[in-house]
This record gives sequence, structure tokens and C-alpha cells, in this order.
Amino acid sequence: PGGGTMIGNEFVARAAPDGYTVLVALNSFVVNPARKKVNYDPLNGLMPVTQAVALALVLVARSDLKVKSIPELIQMDRDGAKLSAGTSGTGSPNHLALELFNQMAGTKITHIPYKGEAPAVTDLVGGQIDLVITTLTTAASQIEAGRIKLLAAVGSKPPPSMPNLPTIAQQGLPGYQAEAWQGVFVPAGTP
Repeated sequence: PGGGTMIGNEFVARAAPDGYTVLVALNSFVVNPARKKVNYDPLNGLMPVTQAVALALVLVARSDLKVKSIPELIQMDRDGAKLSAGTSGTGSPNHLALELFNQMAGTKITHIPYKGEAPAVTDLVGGQIDLVITTLTTAASQIEAGRIKLLAAVGSKPPPSMPNLPTIAQQGLPGYQAEAWQGVFVPAGTP
């Protein structure tokens, strides 16, 4: 963490390519350099090793929001509701998923960046924001307790633990999908 992960990314990109320095990063590590000047080459300074984790992103709403589906959410926005959505930060896969949703649905949901998913979900439970795009793992306990409600899977398919959860694409936005993953990278030139 730090600088939107750019500090750690730079450290690894500039490390000796000897196999002793490894980076575990979200797929958004290539986004931050598009927003800010960095002191390393994000495309050529790091060499991908493997995808380690695929993260199931979901769209959740505060429990009292008067929607149960993506079409109802889109209609609420078009009817003039000023909706807000928290994410784990600017440039995160969650943020990019929200911006893609706004673009494809023609909505104007306001992005509220947080320093991680947990603070965003906490504010959702407290009613300070309307929606959160988060990992299912982060939201699961609050969903089970009925403090927030699940609207859709954000990816191309539902999470394995919830095979009947409809995706955003299945609810009226064909072609929509946003994925999050973590991968392992090493300094370029590592044998």
C-alpha cells in the first residue's frame, strides 16, 4: 500500500532481477501510472508470473434503498436520484467497474473513493452512501445479517458460492463485465 500501490510497484520494478523480490498486485497496478507520473515502466519493468486469485466482485446496496434489481437502479438514477457508490479507491478494479457501469447504463452514480473495501461497506451499512462495489468476501457477513442487500454479480459469471446470483449483464446490460484479480510479478529480466 501507499501511493495507490505505486511505491511498492516501483520498488519491485527497480529491484535486482534475481528472484528474491516478488510483487503481488491487483490488476489495477497498470491504471495508476495512467493517472500519475511514476518512476518506473509499468509495462516493461515488471514481468508477470501468474494470476494468483480471481476476486468475485458484487454490487451491494444499503438495505433501505428502494431497488431490488439493476433495471430498477438504472431507472432510479434516470428519475433524478442522486446516488453514490463507494469503492476501494480511485483506479481500483472496483472504481473501474463503477465507471464502466455508468458509461454503459447512462447513469451518473457519484464515485466515493475509500481507503479499502471495509470502510466503504461500513459507510454503506451506516447509510452514508447508497451502493458499494466490493468483493463478496468483504460484504458476506453484512449481507447475511440483512444490513445490506445484494443486487448483482459484477463479473462475467456469478461467484461459485452463489450460482443463482444474476450478473449485471443478465439484468439488462449485455456485454457488461468487470473482473478483479491479483497476480504475481517479478522485476523484468528475472530468470
